[in-house]
Amino acid sequence: MRYAFNLALIVKVLAILGALYQLALVIYPYFLHGVPIFDYTQLVRATHIFFLLIVGYLRLAAIPLQYRFRLSGIVLYLLTLPFLFELFYILPLPLFVFAVAVWLLAFMPVCIRYVAAALGVAALAPYIYIVVNYQELIYRAITPYPLDVLMGWIELFLVAGLVYRFIGPVLPGLVYVFMLYTRYGSSLPGQWASPGLPLDLIIAKIYIETEAALWGIVTNVSVMYIAYFMIFTALLAALGFGEEVARIAMKFIGKRPWGVGNAVVAAGAMMGMVSGSGAADTAFIGGTFKDLFKRAGYSPYVAAGLVANAGTLAIITPPIMGSAAFIMVEILGIPYLWVIVMAIVPALLYAWSIASYNRYYAKAANLRPVEVEVSGLKYYVFAPIALIVALIALGFSVRLSVTVAIFFTIGMALALPSFRPRATRIWSGLAEGILSLAPIGTSIAMANVMMSMVVLSGLANTFSQALLNIVANNLLVAILFASVFTLIISLGMTPTAAYVLSSVLLAPALIKLAEVSGVPTIVATLATHMFLFYYAMMADIDPFTGLSTYAAAGVFGLRPIRVGIRAISVAAAKYFFPPLSLISYNAAAIYVLPILLTSPPLTAAYLIGVRVAAVAAGVWLLSIANAGFYRKPLPLVARLIIAALGIAMIIPNELVNLASFALALAILRLRY
Repeated sequence: MRYAFNLALIVKVLAILGALYQLALVIYPYFLHGVPIFDYTQLVRATHIFFLLIVGYLRLAAIPLQYRFRLSGIVLYLLTLPFLFELFYILPLPLFVFAVAVWLLAFMPVCIRYVAAALGVAALAPYIYIVVNYQELIYRAITPYPLDVLMGWIELFLVAGLVYRFIGPVLPGLVYVFMLYTRYGSSLPGQWASPGLPLDLIIAKIYIETEAALWGIVTNVSVMYIAYFMIFTALLAALGFGEEVARIAMKFIGKRPWGVGNAVVAAGAMMGMVSGSGAADTAFIGGTFKDLFKRAGYSPYVAAGLVANAGTLAIITPPIMGSAAFIMVEILGIPYLWVIVMAIVPALLYAWSIASYNRYYAKAANLRPVEVEVSGLKYYVFAPIALIVALIALGFSVRLSVTVAIFFTIGMALALPSFRPRATRIWSGLAEGILSLAPIGTSIAMANVMMSMVVLSGLANTFSQALLNIVANNLLVAILFASVFTLIISLGMTPTAAYVLSSVLLAPALIKLAEVSGVPTIVATLATHMFLFYYAMMADIDPFTGLSTYAAAGVFGLRPIRVGIRAISVAAAKYFFPPLSLISYNAAAIYVLPILLTSPPLTAAYLIGVRVAAVAAGVWLLSIANAGFYRKPLPLVARLIIAALGIAMIIPNELVNLASFALALAILRLRY
């Protein structure tokens, strides 16, 4: 017990140091110069990953639990075995022994305390090595020394091992599959053959090059954006801002049978404004509203499905969204404010789909109204969020804006009597920000490695050309393929990794086909990436490894796969409107910004207003069909007709929209 306590204290101190390092990155340029770990991009990103590795592994070591055997670990060993054999001929025997040791420990399924502690200490070696030799390493990225290769091997397996333990085996497995393709793809026939790069060169690019794998632009997202939002979110939670948001959301319960579900949607949207983590929001919302769901008479699985969807709103609700939103900023080179604007309507439509389904489910299930008295609400808890949006709108950088909001929040906690008793938790909030970032930041780094392998091997171009051939240059077929493909690769992956992979493999072909269909390049580009971002977000509620799914299942004590299936069916309308946003110029109006950039103001306002209203009506009809109830239960034929009319409302054709809506109203009002 003493060991666990001391180790936990060490972890907390290291996490606080990691948080202070992130804040110092913002403050440093105004006061000092000449410190390498603050000045050089490569070392800044390496320091960031180092803190995540050592904090993540030591936190695992402090948990007094056994790590159960998993077959997936054997699969990862087998995938990487060819590299180990080849490494025998690259490294001298003493160095090879260290490489084997790290390889064995990376996915070892035995008692994690000592294994994790050893891996945490091992993180020191590649970090110190790159800090000491960063200038020399730049000149030997093409011809690395054996020790360079060993350090790259250690760093890669440390990151993969932490992702494996926190997130699961799918992302590390995909990375190794793409590494195998990059190394041995020359053996494949026809167009799928790749040049086949030497292993030492691959590892050097992963570890040495600033803009390549581990230290690339995707990893920079964790350094420049996610770290600050995670610290900010954890600080708000530690100071009790989350409880105030939940109390405000309870005002939406009212005296209606569907009030609890509406409050959950409101809580998801409001928590999403300050979070960006679907699983964390799901757990918090579920714990807060679980008893109220029971009092109202909700089915446990429906309640869990609603909570999982409401929590997932965090990934797309501005201003703080999931990691994929910031990766989009880096890939496209656009201001983050653009992503905020483009995400507003999809977030509202997603929330509307959940609320609409909830309303008609509550009527069909004949639920009971639940009354909750709340008073003394503190609406000023949203002041830090308003400050972030205002500063970003004024042109300040995202991390500076969030850093200012962090200090503003601390000031509020110290100044306001209602929060002052919790001010002692400030240090805990800073530490928890980095602790929560460990699995996210390392999975982002692994996604960067995956993207680098796809680009290095030439697979991105090969896949894009193959996709164009498969769909026969038909945009609608390409959209359908991209939708199914993204949902499939999302199984077992984080939304971040799913977006990175889909954007590299699918986006070029979709953009090209949209341009051929007459959509301006900037509109096609922005709409394509928003569609892929939105669909990648659905990884959080997949039935097998969705983090929000598992969080909801844990709160309600239910089977995760059944919760995931219910989460998919709840608000099923959420799957229909994003793909159809690519089929024409008008369809992209749900993202607002592409139309504002390419049309006169009055024309843009008309296009946006008409499209948003039509899609919202379509979501409403699809929700009625999904719930199977309007004023009384709907037979199957009526549900299918209403669903078809709902989809017709999403098609960007005003005559079709008007006719469909009129027919739907006639059926619902006159018949039911």
